[in-house]
Amino acid sequence: MMRRPSMIALQMAGEPGGAAPPPIPLWQDYLSLAALLTSPPPELRFVIPGLLSGALGLLVSAGGQGKSMLALEIAASIAVGRDVFGVLGENPPSGRVIIVAAEDPADILAHRLHALVKSLTPEERAQFVDRVRIKSVLGQGWNLGTWSGQAFVPSVGLSVLASEIEAWQPSLMVVDTFNRTLAGMSENDNAIVGAIASEIERIIAPTRTAALVLHHVNKGAALAGQGDVQQATRGASALTDNARLQINLVGMSADEADARGVLAEDRRQWVRMVWAKSNYSPPRGDQWLRRLPGGVLGADDPPEAMVSAPKERKGGPRRRKVGGDEVDARIPW
Repeated sequence: MMRRPSMIALQMAGEPGGAAPPPIPLWQDYLSLAALLTSPPPELRFVIPGLLSGALGLLVSAGGQGKSMLALEIAASIAVGRDVFGVLGENPPSGRVIIVAAEDPADILAHRLHALVKSLTPEERAQFVDRVRIKSVLGQGWNLGTWSGQAFVPSVGLSVLASEIEAWQPSLMVVDTFNRTLAGMSENDNAIVGAIASEIERIIAPTRTAALVLHHVNKGAALAGQGDVQQATRGASALTDNARLQINLVGMSADEADARGVLAEDRRQWVRMVWAKSNYSPPRGDQWLRRLPGGVLGADDPPEAMVSAPKERKGGPRRRKVGGDEVDARIPW
């Protein structure tokens, strides 16, 4: 029986004179389980609920639901160390935030910021100005990089962003929005999107900065009323797969408005904040947000859904069998 040549033999055969290539170094940096298990685990630091320092998160919605404003509100809350608008459910640790604004012009950002700071005290306003940096790149051709056909090539702009993060060490970095920074790369290609996610994770790892990437839901999910699931994210699934937290914003549907007695002309003032994916924290309930003057989103509760009384069946109450005996069932099963 002929034996197949080993990999080393094949490599030697391809070398001049049959010289063996240098050995491949083996891993020397395995986790020390003994050390890990003899001391308490480190305390986890979350930038916002569910978004661990150094992790990638997503904020996803259809267009016009308010994700850019919500990202600004999250930045303000981190800057002042207070859940200013009630959207997070708890006060986040104070820190710095860098925002790459690729979707809206500076004039629109100015209007949003003026509306937002009305909810801050004078001291908090000073903290916001000191701890939040916004880079407006709309119309400047700023992008994350290009795809060579085999690998992702980071852009100069992304390298500068990495240097800014290293120098300023923010708690959070925001990219608004993902598609605006792709420079023609396909958001449907898992290889491309996975490589971009890995590169973002690489540049935030040294400073344990969290990243929040804003993105859109796909048309099918939006039209089917399924914008609240993690699979609603538009494009390649690699983005959701890599993210450790995903928050979806979903507008109030006509059926929800009808059930709650909300007027048709008012239902677009309501959006539901859904914690669609959370790898490092327990599941959270949905939070309704109401659009306030200036587009600010604030936590609020719409009227409770009205529950109609069960209809009486013709010929008397419905009967069901329990242990072989027929009994009245006043509540329909």
